Amino acid sequence: MEQKEAMISEIETREKEPLPEEPLEVLILKQSMEAWIKIPKSRKDHITLFEIKNILKSNKIIHGIHKDEVLKALIDRKDSFFLAAKGTRLLDHDAGIKECLFKNGEKALTVKRGETLSRLNFKENSAIATYLKTRDIFGKIVQQPLSAIQKEPVFRCGKGARIARDNLKVFAGRRGIPHISIEEKLYVFPIINVLEDADLRFGQIESFSNINISGILTGAYTVQAGKIKAKEIRGAEVEAMEDIIVEIGITDAKIRTQGSVYARYLHNSTIEAFGDVIIEHEILDSKVIISGKCRSQKSKIIASEISAKKGLSALGVGSDVTESCVISAGREDHLLIEDARITRAVKQARKELTKLEKEEAKLNDTIKVFFKKMVNLKLFYDSVKNKKDKIKHKIDQKKSHSEENKYLQAMRLMDDLGKKIESTIKFLKKLNIQKRSAEKKQTTIKTKIANIVPGVEKTIMNLEMDRTAFFEYAEKNQNIPDMEIKGKIVQGTVLKGVYSSLTAQKDYQNVKIYEQKKKGTPGEFEIVINDIVI
Repeated sequence: MEQKEAMISEIETREKEPLPEEPLEVLILKQSMEAWIKIPKSRKDHITLFEIKNILKSNKIIHGIHKDEVLKALIDRKDSFFLAAKGTRLLDHDAGIKECLFKNGEKALTVKRGETLSRLNFKENSAIATYLKTRDIFGKIVQQPLSAIQKEPVFRCGKGARIARDNLKVFAGRRGIPHISIEEKLYVFPIINVLEDADLRFGQIESFSNINISGILTGAYTVQAGKIKAKEIRGAEVEAMEDIIVEIGITDAKIRTQGSVYARYLHNSTIEAFGDVIIEHEILDSKVIISGKCRSQKSKIIASEISAKKGLSALGVGSDVTESCVISAGREDHLLIEDARITRAVKQARKELTKLEKEEAKLNDTIKVFFKKMVNLKLFYDSVKNKKDKIKHKIDQKKSHSEENKYLQAMRLMDDLGKKIESTIKFLKKLNIQKRSAEKKQTTIKTKIANIVPGVEKTIMNLEMDRTAFFEYAEKNQNIPDMEIKGKIVQGTVLKGVYSSLTAQKDYQNVKIYEQKKKGTPGEFEIVINDIVI
């Protein structure tokens, strides 16, 4: 009895012991130019930044590692597979140097159609490089060969810019103001003045133009633009490459821009921006996710979600009668939105190709089944024919038909075997027709795949270049997890930094909020709320 109780106790102890955690994996891809982290499903909810950095270090990866804020954002997204480090391209002085003939922000810079925007200059006696000098994730300088498929375009053109036939320069395809986007695409924006409301009556505005609207921009059409100036924006969906300046306010709108947004008030709207968001009077029931700073120094933020990479300043946050606000500073939420958008675009670009590849694979399996059936039938045919030939040979060897019953049985068996042979031949012919039909369809699909693959690869390459540009932009720009509230913060407001968060347990007045390392606990952070010293 005592032995049985000891065994039960041992089993219970084993059950209580935690199972060993599955280790993280590092996958080195593309000739040591990328390091990807693979996280087991069982560990998605409890991976730390320290673990990621430690496993990269143990694999001797020292170059091109994402900064801590980006890695933390990728960990928080709970992906099972993400890029943690990427090698960089080095400037090769013997190859061509790209020269831009203008700068963003120059006043009254207008180019004419046909005017050169950018060009590739070569040193004397130099040739276009057939390799690319890079520094891999282990810190080594290597030469990566360039094939025709792998070679990235030197120039990237948006609307209004055209690349020359010799690929050595870009010229303006229309008159307007030149601009380089964050993805290093060249645009030319013509100026359009609308002396009334831009609504259904006015019609669709030419895409990628600098638009000055005397009245209200409404949601009649999706607007793609360079810079936008308007009296008011209501119910519109806007994508802009530069600043959006609104005289009065923004209501019921969805806005994405690579510039900043200026308005008196913001109501029931969503803004995603690479620049700042500056609101004079009030942010109400809105979502603002930006890579710049949110400035609402003369107004309150009410029932809204704000995530500003470079920090936030406001007169007040929250209200006693509305839902609590969620205020984040220093985080890479905007980068993750752009990254997810590109991932969806890549999936969409591959949608038709993936469908065709599945059809081809299915037909390939069908052809294999037909072939296997035909082989089995051929073996059956050979077996029956061999048996028939043996019986015929025995009949021919007999001099007389004295044993009439055996003779008749043999003849009937020969007839049966002959019918089986005939049936087998018909079935073989039928299978062969079906197999040829499947092969014909497969050939058609292969042709379609061959035709669309170059376009799909080009689209995906451009999307991946956009992704790289956005991550590089994030790496270059500082994360500032600071908030300054000169008025009241209402109890229940959620405050988030890069590594930690805090829910306000009481009302605060005139405070500065920032994130700092916890004393005595390495690797952990905390949100600190301090009074502003006036």
